[in-house]
Amino acid sequence: MDMARFELTPDFDMGFFDDKCEKIKVEILHANDIDKQLDDIEIELEENETKLDFLTSHADITDYTVAAACGLITGLIDVFFTGEFSVKSGREWSSKKTDDFVLKVAKKIGYKGDDTKKAIKFMEKFGMVTDSVTSEFGGGLQHHLRDFSHHFSPIGLIFSLLTQFTEKAFGTDVNGAFKIVDITNKKFIGKNFLEKILFGTVYWFLHIVSDMAGSSGAKGDGTGVTGPFLSLAKGLSAFPIFKNKDGKNKLSEKISKLFNGTLLAEHNENGEIEVNKMDLRGEIGVAQQTLKQMLPVRINKILVCVFCFFKKMYLELKKEKSFDEINFTEIMNFKDRTFARMMTVSTAVFSATDLIDAAIRGMKNGGEFFARINYVGIVKLVLSISADTIMAIKEGETKKEIAKLKSVSLCLYNAKLFKGETLLWEAAKNADDAYESLQETIRTLAIQTTNDLNELQSSVCNINKIDTKEIENNNPGLLNDLLENL
Repeated sequence: MDMARFELTPDFDMGFFDDKCEKIKVEILHANDIDKQLDDIEIELEENETKLDFLTSHADITDYTVAAACGLITGLIDVFFTGEFSVKSGREWSSKKTDDFVLKVAKKIGYKGDDTKKAIKFMEKFGMVTDSVTSEFGGGLQHHLRDFSHHFSPIGLIFSLLTQFTEKAFGTDVNGAFKIVDITNKKFIGKNFLEKILFGTVYWFLHIVSDMAGSSGAKGDGTGVTGPFLSLAKGLSAFPIFKNKDGKNKLSEKISKLFNGTLLAEHNENGEIEVNKMDLRGEIGVAQQTLKQMLPVRINKILVCVFCFFKKMYLELKKEKSFDEINFTEIMNFKDRTFARMMTVSTAVFSATDLIDAAIRGMKNGGEFFARINYVGIVKLVLSISADTIMAIKEGETKKEIAKLKSVSLCLYNAKLFKGETLLWEAAKNADDAYESLQETIRTLAIQTTNDLNELQSSVCNINKIDTKEIENNNPGLLNDLLENL
């Protein structure tokens, strides 16, 4: 038997198997959860694909056309029906509403008439403790601004209560610096806890209401009180950071001019200067004018929403083929990139229509240009562009994340392939070891067989040398018995 064919050739280096297997074991075989990682990545990929679809604009030519048409229609509504933004008109409207509110409150606490001036006088009996230090805050014209407790806002309520418990008034001086004044007349300082709360809240509210529409001696033209916006601005202006190197507070000066009406003063038809005070009535008037401008902007969004709703419903019916199977939650979702893109287009057309109208009117009357601009529409356009841009940035980030996940997934698949290859190399090595063991076994068996044959041949030769006659003489019949047994 030729045993040489079972031996490996000299150039077959088993170290190749060892190095390969060891390298893969170190780098890959420790990742026994490759399949789990691949499953997790598949879930992440699916989530990111859904997110990418949400962040991607799928608007087509029909969507853009409808969006532009909505913007044009609502822009024309704004041009012909909204009118100009007028602080004066807003103040006139709010003054009437304020008078009605003052009468309503006065009647709630016992007033029987219908005259606003008398209603104001009726409520003036609910005094405010800081009126005793009016001169310390600039007199009747300015103390409603500089005295924080005269602000119709949470700030005013807080300082009203603080005055009750500290017997001090808080506000600013003529330069806008924070100022604390001792109360001299303590008539409206509560003598116990409940009285302090009563004077600091109920009396404070009723007194502020009486100051809203002016005073009993100057109804409609009085100082008025600050609204929430101006109150907050005045409170912030008291911080030292708003002072310049000369110690002047420009913000406080602007707020004073705004409250007095000189900052927004206008010339009337006769060329006379008319002040526009930004007190509570002024703030309410600005809010009313803003709401008026907001109406066509809201109509614009509603029109775009209606179109998107019916388009999504059509696509759902086309896909599901059953009204009961329609996903209304998805249909009513107006936060995706397609809707954001349509709103950007519609608000852009809306603002363009509005600005063209303002420019045409401005050529006839220069001051009318800014009055005809729909500022709510401009703000909405900025917000729409910002939303679209942010989604575009997130879309790019999501695409990068998807590319990263796919890259990792590819690496894991390669790892899985290498792991299989490693097992193959190990199997090959084990097979070689088995062949070597078999070869050694065959060699041992061949040697053992040869030795056995030689011993048998020697035994046969020795048997031939035995004297049968002597055996027969000494043991008669033994040879016959042996032959029969063989």
